[in-house]
Amino acid sequence: MMLRRTRAKQVAPVYELFIRDYPSPDEMYRADSNSLRSSLKPLGLNWRIAQFEALGRDLVRDFGGHVPTTREELVQLTGVSDYVADAVLVFALGQPRAVIDANVARVIARYFGLREHAEARRDGQVRELADGLLDRAHARDYNFAMLDLAALVCTARNPKHDLCPLRRTCAKAANAKAVAS
Repeated sequence: MMLRRTRAKQVAPVYELFIRDYPSPDEMYRADSNSLRSSLKPLGLNWRIAQFEALGRDLVRDFGGHVPTTREELVQLTGVSDYVADAVLVFALGQPRAVIDANVARVIARYFGLREHAEARRDGQVRELADGLLDRAHARDYNFAMLDLAALVCTARNPKHDLCPLRRTCAKAANAKAVAS
């Protein structure tokens, strides 16, 4: 949830302190509102603070202070989107799912020659393709690789086609090569 609309580099130090101060949902739920606000303020986006307060409440009241283990339960929590639910299932619980944010959706759309658009992460075709690409035996590694590819190579502006491991079979790279010729 901290990574929404915020770079990982900015989140890392805040996350480390947050986990130290609030090691469990119960600790977050019982926290003084000003302390919680102070912990999250460096991230900006003040709407996120209220979501963390509500999330702590949801986890304690509805799930006995435990993080749910199904997607259906996770998306019922305040502030938990499809992306956050899938990320929890993959990275925390080891379940095989494709984690699709706007950046991963961009990689998939470019690779398959689909139209790129702001809501591609919610596109059923993108979801279907992502699920088909998923290495179920190594879902965590696969998703980290996709996130890294999107952040470092297949960037929103000026993608680095020459560095991309998918360049030989990527529709976008083929088109860029044809345009350059």
